Amino acid sequence: MNPRRKKLQKIIELREKTLDECKLALKATQDAQRQAEALAEEQRRQVLAAEEHRAGLTRGVVSLDAWVQGEQWLSSRRTSLELAKVAVARADHGVSAARVSVLDARTGVRRIEVLEERLKTQELKRETRLEQRFLDELSARQVEALTRRSAERVSRG
Repeated sequence: MNPRRKKLQKIIELREKTLDECKLALKATQDAQRQAEALAEEQRRQVLAAEEHRAGLTRGVVSLDAWVQGEQWLSSRRTSLELAKVAVARADHGVSAARVSVLDARTGVRRIEVLEERLKTQELKRETRLEQRFLDELSARQVEALTRRSAERVSRG
């Protein structure tokens, strides 16, 4: 293996390492996304519970203090839900960015692999040409030697 191919092989190894790191980052962002979605779902359930509680308050006679507390709780649950939705959106964006990174890393690895394959093909062609040239020279020398021998036989005879 010539020095250029060795360098390309090293680059491939480094790019594959980067690809592996990108895959790990993607997995981590996907895990974070699942956690954010689970939190958002929990917040949705809490908002529904708060709305049911408030609906229960409207059916009966309730003190003003209980009504205000119910409204505040519902408002805080809705705020928490909105924050959870924002977290899900950020997580979705993170997953998308991580996927793009993985695709870029794969493309980078593939480009270097293609370059290495081309270099390998060029080396093989060069070696084949050199071998053919050697065989042609060997054949020419053999023909020359046979011609010389024939000429010597003719001149003796």
